[in-house]
Amino acid sequence: MMVTSLSLIACGGGSHDHDSHGEFESIKITSYHQAIVANTSQNLVVIGSFDDGHTEVVKELTWKSSNPEVATIDDNGTFSALSKGETEIYATHDDLTTEKLTIFVISAPITDLSLTMEKSALYVGSKSKYFAIAKVSDTEEVDVSLTSVYSSSDNSVATIEGNVATGVAVGDVSFSATFTDATGNKFTATPFQISVSIAQLMDIKISASVETLAVGSSSQFVATAIFQDEKTEDVSSRATWRSSDTNVVTVSDSGVVKAIAAGTATITASDADDNFDDEVTVTVQ
Repeated sequence: MMVTSLSLIACGGGSHDHDSHGEFESIKITSYHQAIVANTSQNLVVIGSFDDGHTEVVKELTWKSSNPEVATIDDNGTFSALSKGETEIYATHDDLTTEKLTIFVISAPITDLSLTMEKSALYVGSKSKYFAIAKVSDTEEVDVSLTSVYSSSDNSVATIEGNVATGVAVGDVSFSATFTDATGNKFTATPFQISVSIAQLMDIKISASVETLAVGSSSQFVATAIFQDEKTEDVSSRATWRSSDTNVVTVSDSGVVKAIAAGTATITASDADDNFDDEVTVTVQ
C-alpha cells in the first residue's frame, strides 16, 4: 500500500509546549486529500490552537471513520483507503472534536477536472458557489471543491474565496480551479467565464399584518421588492401606493392604511415604473 505523507506548514511560530499555554481552544485537521485511490493511504495531521494565538501539533488523538468498510484511520492519523465509496472522518482530543470531513475513495486515479456553477448568473453584491468535479472515468466522478484552489481573472469584477464567488462590479470575468491529487499531480479546470451584472427587479409583494380593520384604525402595510439575485428589500417608503376607494380606506406614501368607512377596497403597491405590483383586499367593519 502506498502512503502519501502530507507536508505541514508551521503555524503561530512553530510548536510550543502544551503546558505553557494552557488547554487547546480548538483543534483542526490542517491538510488532507479529498479523493484518494483505493489501496493507498495518507497521513492526517491535527493542529491545536490556544487562546494566545499559539498553535501546535496535537499528538494524543482518537480518530473515527464513519464507514470502516471504505476506509479506516488509526490513532496515528494514517487513513487507509480500502474500497470505493465515501466516509466521514474526525478526531477527538479530550472534550474537543474536529469538524467532520468527507473523503472519497476512488477506484482509479483522477483524469480530469471541471468547474460548474451553483447559479446561472452572478450579480453585483451577490454570491454563488462553484464546484470542482474530478473525473475518474466515464461513470465515476467526485466533488473536490473543498480542497481545490480557485482564482479570479479580475478581482475588480468578481472575487472568489474558497469556492464562493462574489460579484463586485459589472463586467466579464473567468474563474479557474486547480486540484492536486495524493501523488502530487495537478489538474486545472477549463476557466469558467461569466458576466457580472446588476440584479434587476423581478416582483413586488405586499405583506399586511391584518386585512380587516375597524373604522378609524390604521395598519402599516409593507412592500417588498424581489430581485434577480433572490435578495429582497423593504421599499415601502419608495413604492407607489393606491387605494381603489378612498372613501373606504386611504393609504399614505409609506404604506400606512387607514379605515374610513365600512366596505371593501383594494390596496396596490407598485414600482416607480409601474412594471410590477401587488394588491391586497381590505375589509372595513
